Amino acid sequence: QRFWLDGRSTFPSRVARLARGRTAGRRRRHSEFARRRRRFGSRIFVDAARIFALACGARPVNTSARLSDSAPAAGLLGPELAAVDAAFSHILRLRLSHQLAVGPAAVEAGQGIPLDSLHDVDKAILKEALRQARRLQQRLKLNYSL
Repeated sequence: QRFWLDGRSTFPSRVARLARGRTAGRRRRHSEFARRRRRFGSRIFVDAARIFALACGARPVNTSARLSDSAPAAGLLGPELAAVDAAFSHILRLRLSHQLAVGPAAVEAGQGIPLDSLHDVDKAILKEALRQARRLQQRLKLNYSL
């Protein structure tokens, strides 16, 4: 099993489909979404930051700055914003440290990280980072009635 940390997801459309969800097949769609959330970890943060920035007219182009500029308008309080930013930073750190460890073969290896290559502390922090991603998704659903 690999955890993909790149940005190849259609996060907002998946959230919208899940939120609108029909009763038939909803569990299957939810499990698919959960699998993709684990697979495309950083994309969730990037897409949420883009949506919040567009909604409030924030001008920054990097994800952390977008989140901090749009946090008050999005309803993210200080501690919640700090947790989201730390979770995003941890996912990026995992991806970059894996790319450095793999070396020149990083291009062929892709953005995925074998979960068994992570030690227990990184696994625990990754799990919490994904919880923060889920909270960010819930904030989007709450703010935009998805």
